[in-house]
Amino acid sequence: MSEPDAMISDWVRELDRYLDLAGRGIAGAAACSFHHVGIAVPSVQRAWEAIARVIGAEADSPVLADPVQRVAALFLVQPATGNRIEVIEPLTASSPISRFLQKSGGGPHHLCFETDDLDGDLHRLKAEGARVVCPPVEACGFHGARIAFCYTRERLLVELAEAPVAYDRIVGGVVAQVRE
Repeated sequence: MSEPDAMISDWVRELDRYLDLAGRGIAGAAACSFHHVGIAVPSVQRAWEAIARVIGAEADSPVLADPVQRVAALFLVQPATGNRIEVIEPLTASSPISRFLQKSGGGPHHLCFETDDLDGDLHRLKAEGARVVCPPVEACGFHGARIAFCYTRERLLVELAEAPVAYDRIVGGVVAQVRE
């Protein structure tokens, strides 16, 4: 097994743990539904095909640039489960993903939950001991829906995304805007 494939295999074990956590939901935000797991990589272009091959996924979006979050991202979907994986890379050295990569080398980064009440769920999470690290901002990749990031008491990075989450998706080989 090549070094990149071995590293991705390690990430897959961690990804399974994240998906298990996602299935349990998050305390303080019971109305949220799981949307995706974010995986941080140095380069989306160099990593996404290997990740997709190892986890049995396919590209679900083109590479999306978000200058606000200072990242580029591509969504994968596992057809067998419907699970979405966001493969993200830093666009600048000041991106939060850059710091994560420096510390860990990459891998599962966050869980994203979709919510109809972003402000209310964020308030409830804070009451449960969460620390907000990115207050609500518009997400370029989600066509203006707001997102926020916080660390739970258990030190899990959670992204809340305002419903409905929409992003450019690949449908029949063509890029289309799809609302869920």
